Amino acid sequence: MLSGAIPGQALREDARAWMRSPKRLENRLLTVDELRDRLADAGDTLRRLPKPPGLERSLQAAWPDMLRDWLAYGDVRTRVKRAAPTPQAITRLDEVLAWLHMLSPTQRMVLWAREAERMPWRRISYCDHQTNHGKGRGQRQLQNIKGDAEARILSKLNGTVPRARGLAP
Repeated sequence: MLSGAIPGQALREDARAWMRSPKRLENRLLTVDELRDRLADAGDTLRRLPKPPGLERSLQAAWPDMLRDWLAYGDVRTRVKRAAPTPQAITRLDEVLAWLHMLSPTQRMVLWAREAERMPWRRISYCDHQTNHGKGRGQRQLQNIKGDAEARILSKLNGTVPRARGLAP
């Protein structure tokens, strides 16, 4: 890291440059359903990317797996490798990751967990409880955070007015 550089500044500048690009949405507005589809597609693309070579070994226990003769017969599990993502899918993933830099860390976590990872609200609430030192939020609050995050991304991408935050008339 360069001295004097702010962490994440280069990513924010890349996101701003992408926002200024003329062909970002091909002159049409993005809807909430399209945004959710793009997030789900980004999560799928990220899962299909090849993992670094030593990652599986680092997740295993230090002791070798024990094979027992009576378990070894007839239980041959095979895994089918998923197809690698296309370059277009990786480009769309990069666009979605740039969108996430417009959000606060909490909004980023809730939106990615719900839309890209398809986590249930209870598990997101538990993760929020763990990261906030026992001060987790309920499902309704998390839904509001997700809605604010979607509105913020859509207002930036579509060039519309951002959603009002709790202003009473």
